[in-house]
Amino acid sequence: MLFNTPVYPMFLVAVLAVYWASSAERRRDVLTLASLLLLTYLTWRGTVLFLVLCGYVYLLGHRLRQGTLNPRDRTRVLTAALVVPICYLATFKYLPDYAPPIRAMLQSITSGELILPLGISFFTFKFIHYVIECRRRTLPPHGFADFLAYVSLFTTFAAGPIDRFGSIAPQFSTAEWRPEQFAEGLRRILFGMVKKIVLADLVVQAAIEGIGNVPADPGAYSAAAQFAWLWCSLLLIYFDFSGYSDIAIGTSHLFGLRVMENFNSPLIRRNLSDFWRSWHISLSSWCRDYVYFPVFGATRNPKVAVYASMLVLGYWHGGNPKWLCWGAWHASGLAVWQLWQVWKRKPALTMLSRRGRLGMVSGWLLTVNFVAVGAVWTSTDDPVAALRYLYYMFIG
Repeated sequence: MLFNTPVYPMFLVAVLAVYWASSAERRRDVLTLASLLLLTYLTWRGTVLFLVLCGYVYLLGHRLRQGTLNPRDRTRVLTAALVVPICYLATFKYLPDYAPPIRAMLQSITSGELILPLGISFFTFKFIHYVIECRRRTLPPHGFADFLAYVSLFTTFAAGPIDRFGSIAPQFSTAEWRPEQFAEGLRRILFGMVKKIVLADLVVQAAIEGIGNVPADPGAYSAAAQFAWLWCSLLLIYFDFSGYSDIAIGTSHLFGLRVMENFNSPLIRRNLSDFWRSWHISLSSWCRDYVYFPVFGATRNPKVAVYASMLVLGYWHGGNPKWLCWGAWHASGLAVWQLWQVWKRKPALTMLSRRGRLGMVSGWLLTVNFVAVGAVWTSTDDPVAALRYLYYMFIG
């Protein structure tokens, strides 16, 4: 993460000083230059490849936005614009786990170290969003400088949120100094640091260590300890990632920019659909718009669409099969919820579907515990270890 680098605090203060001392017309360029300098400091090879990709995606997106191509050529240009970033993502993030020769090749190129380009998952999804919206011709007028500022923005580059071009790019020319927004940004950063450093790294991590290394030998622990360990793992993920998101959002506020929220109290939601509208909002909404709706439009089957969306969402996190199992777990839960929307209309189930206090508490308990148990897929090494864990928790 960018926020963990030793030079980051000094870098941020210096950039803020130059940014607000510059004229409104220059602030976008100051922010872009600062973003690229920081990325180059962290990994110059990754930055070079990133800039090449930016030029490639922008040029093809520009052709799509012109509206002069016939339908067949538009499809070809769109396909070319999508395939290259996706192949880039697969080459660096997924294929090394399955193809040792590719890992060896990348290690030789990077002087013995396999360097995963910083923020690759986030900027790849930004590229996909950009070219699809170029194809739809929904984006505001802009140039390459606006596109580069959007995709390289260091406040959200490595940890999100995955903001949309149409919402963030116009702000580059309209951002103004507002003391109340700056103060809000500082408060948000402090809140995020408390989540990350105090709650995640100290409190929850200490609780996990106190329970023990349950995945190593789940049969040696009680079902209560196994369940508590999963709950702590879920809380660790939540406080860690939502803390980073708060820092990213707060830092953006310091520059007069408002980016989308990424978490909205997901652990108090009463059904799985509401949970996914509140957890990693920028990613789940991306999958909704660019996977769920297209698949649903092609199949007219909401269950196929939800499985496609959640499998993409899971695979976005990593190439290990455990992420596909995690995606399938949540897709299955959402498919059951979709069926419940039909079943609850039946007279025999009307009482169960009423929104009384008991129904709300029951819905919350089912949702949050389903999510907590689902953490077994991501908190263990592989699907076999996860299944072993579930066996001892529920059967053994």
